[in-house]
Formats: sequence, C-alpha cells, structure tokens
Amino acid sequence: ICAAESAATPVARICSTLGKVHAKRERQLYPVSFQSLDGRLGVHRDDSCITVSAGEHVLGLTSKTSVKEQSLPLQVVARHTYTIAAQPDDRYNVSWIPVVQSVQPWVARER
Repeated sequence: ICAAESAATPVARICSTLGKVHAKRERQLYPVSFQSLDGRLGVHRDDSCITVSAGEHVLGLTSKTSVKEQSLPLQVVARHTYTIAAQPDDRYNVSWIPVVQSVQPWVARER
C-alpha cells in the first residue's frame, strides 16, 4: 500500500472497501461513501480510499443502507490504513453508526 510513500511521510489511508473477506459474521457491516473531510466537500465521493495527513479528522459518511450523513471523528496514525464501515443501530437497519472495522500498519518492503 502506498509504496511510493517514504517511511518519514506522515500520511495514512482511510478506505471504505468491504469485501467478503473483510465482512464479519458476528456483526452486519455495510460499505460507506465519503462525503466530506473536516467539513469540506473536497473528497472524491467515488473513491474507495483517500489519503490523509496524520492527526485528528472528522469524516462525513453515508451508508449504502441510508443516505443520512453521519460524522466519524478519527485520530489517524501515520502509515496505517483504516477501513471504515456502517453498522446498523437497530434491527430494521434504518439507523446506523460509522465504525472502524480494521486498522492495519503499512509493512515496509525490503529492497
């Protein structure tokens, strides 16, 4: 992931990609779409991953099950990939909450 980034680059990636491999059976999770980053609409809404600087960010997200935007404050650590998902908050899947599904550190490649 991000092989072009140097070890000193203080950036991270936030992804909304969910696949069968990532889905957890014990809780139902759905993909999300990026709407904003820190209150700005400059996010490419069709992107499944975005690159952000390390530090505190607020993501504006919508779920595939609901178009109501939810905010997710997130403390981002450099050189990590965060996978974000929507978790239903009721038994009818009407309301949802954004959750961090996984956090993976970037693995340094040997030359």
